[in-house]
Order: sequence, then C-alpha cells, then structure tokens
Amino acid sequence: MPKILSIQDLSCYGQCSNSVALPILSTFGIETIILPTMILSTHTGGFKNIYIQDLSESIDKICQSWQDNNISFDAIYIGYLGSTKLIEKTITIIKLFKKRNTLVFFTPACADNGKLYQGFNDNYLEKLRSLCFYADYIVANVTEAFFLMNCEYQAINHPNRIYELIHELTKKFLTNMIITGIEMNKDEIYVLFKQYHSHQITSFKEQKINGNYHGTGDIFLSYMIGKYFISHEMNISIQEAMKFVKDAIVLTKEDTNHSYGIKFEKVLRGFYEKANQSK
Repeated sequence: MPKILSIQDLSCYGQCSNSVALPILSTFGIETIILPTMILSTHTGGFKNIYIQDLSESIDKICQSWQDNNISFDAIYIGYLGSTKLIEKTITIIKLFKKRNTLVFFTPACADNGKLYQGFNDNYLEKLRSLCFYADYIVANVTEAFFLMNCEYQAINHPNRIYELIHELTKKFLTNMIITGIEMNKDEIYVLFKQYHSHQITSFKEQKINGNYHGTGDIFLSYMIGKYFISHEMNISIQEAMKFVKDAIVLTKEDTNHSYGIKFEKVLRGFYEKANQSK
C-alpha cells in the first residue's frame, strides 16, 4: 500500500487542502500522512474572523520523530504553504525524505485570475520557483504558470501562447508540467500536460460549469494523484480528475448554500464503486 505525505494547511471547516487530500487519497487505498503547515478555523473563501494557528515551529520535531521511527513515503504532495519560511522547511523535508523512487507533486498555490493572493509578493514567488526544481510534477493554473516564468499574465486568446508557456516551464524547471484551468472558449475548460523528456503536449477538455467554487484545484490534484497511484497512467488520471471535479461542481451548484465547499463526497463514492465494478 503506497504512503503519501501531504504538506499543506488544514481547515477545520471547509473543503480544501488537507481536508480534501486525506479523504480522497484514502479512498484510493493510499496511506495518507498529513503534515499541517497551519490550522484555520474555516477556509478563506468568504468567512470572517478566521483564526489561524501557524504550525511551522512544530515541523522540525515532527520530522525528527518520523526519522527516529524510520518512516518513509512513496510520494510527497505539496499544496498551499503561505510563507517563505514554510517553503524553506518544505525543501528541507524533501531532502530528508525523498528517496530514489519518491515522487514529488507540487502545486505552487499563490495566484489566480491574473493576480497574486493577498499578502504575497515577488520574494514569495522567487522562493516558490526554488521549490519547483525539487518537483517531479508541477501542477499550476494559468496565472501561476505565467508568474513562475516571471511573465506578465495574459488572457489566453490563442492556444499557441499556452503551448509555448508549458514548453518554457518544463525546460526551466527540468520536470513534468501540468497547466490547469485554461479557458479557450466559454463552454469548455482545458488542461495541458507535458512530460519533460517528450516534445508532445497532451490536451484534455471538460465541460465548463460557470461559477466560483473554493477548493476545486485541491480536489483535482488529490484525485489525480490517487488515480495515478492505482493506474500508473497520468493521461487517464488527469482526464478522470477533470470529470470528477465537473460532476462535483454540478452537484454543488444545485445547493444554494455551498459555503462549506465542493460537495465531492457523493461523487467520490460513485467513482469508487464504478472502479471496483470494473476490476
């Protein structure tokens, strides 16, 4: 049974980060070990008076305990970090626990819709770029992809620009690259995948559901990683993760009160049952 370490924050209320990584990965039969970088009373999508407890001072002691107990991981999944200090600690964790066959999945969660998240700056971006060199797979949205290349954000009016961008990113960071959330028309959403050692770019598309839903990137990546560890086929994993997120959004859209986040649980159960029937 594979073991995956998930390094990201933990919201007590809300569907994002470790709150979705743990149940989704576990459904795939993966032993999921979480390392919360901080604990939040709620996710940050529309709530007030949010309590945040930074856990960065506990990370070294947790990792030392793991080393003392000879704990190892088949993959390291890195999500939202939030500070340059946590980026540096994450690089140290990779150096400590990455073995020859350990895969590192990294989403440089820092921006969307052409803008950095509040509180982030160029120094934070530069630290994220340094972490990218340790990743086997980088999964970024369009805005993050432009910012990783130190480029101004551009609306994607022609596929050539995003194809150029993914080539530039794989060459810069010497790794496999996935760009999500590409809107080339009003009805469809695209994801691009390029392996470092290949010139081929694979494009995936799914129906676009209008609206703003918190945590979709975390759900997509958690499902993609889980599926990859049982199928060992990244193309299949990406396509199925896109459909999973779309189906979960459709179910969520029917509920007028979805402040908690994407209602993925019922959809996850259906995907799991379908996978078992096909065995």
